[in-house]
Amino acid sequence: MGRKAKPSALRAIDGNAGRRPVNKNEFRPVAEAPDCPRHLKGEAKKEWVRVCAELAAYQMVSAMDRGALAMLCTQWGRYVEAEDMIAAAAKAQPGSCGFSTVTSNGNAVHSIALMASNRAIELYHKLCSDFGLTPSSRVNMAPATTQLSLFAPTIVGAEPSPVSGAETPPVDPNAPPNVKSLGNFSKR
Repeated sequence: MGRKAKPSALRAIDGNAGRRPVNKNEFRPVAEAPDCPRHLKGEAKKEWVRVCAELAAYQMVSAMDRGALAMLCTQWGRYVEAEDMIAAAAKAQPGSCGFSTVTSNGNAVHSIALMASNRAIELYHKLCSDFGLTPSSRVNMAPATTQLSLFAPTIVGAEPSPVSGAETPPVDPNAPPNVKSLGNFSKR
């Protein structure tokens, strides 16, 4: 299994180093916050409201993302529930942190709540990276400043590139030299 496909807009910003053909028929759904599924309750529903507000502010979510967002919020709810169970186990056993339990043979093993918490963290982190909710995933994502039209051939306000005829955003000549301007698309 190879790398995930990069959207054409990001490939254009990066310079299309591999010179692969640009997908002109790439699907871009309308950016809008989807409705919260009825099955989300408690902490999962609170996470839905928080995440949808953040993603909608940057136009990085659509109604098509409802299922993936529901899974992300479900994992958050499971994580919080498992952490509550760990805290309750620690409170019930003085001197214990709640991470382990004792079997009928007297062996100490990791608690089921700890394993559930760790798994929920793993899945939550993977889903967060798909939506640009982790610092490392935000490096490679560019939020839309305006909703792109499927039928618009160019970006409004862009200037033709002298190299390939491709569209590039205008460069601010007054930008300080130590700050990357919008026109500096060098690979990191």
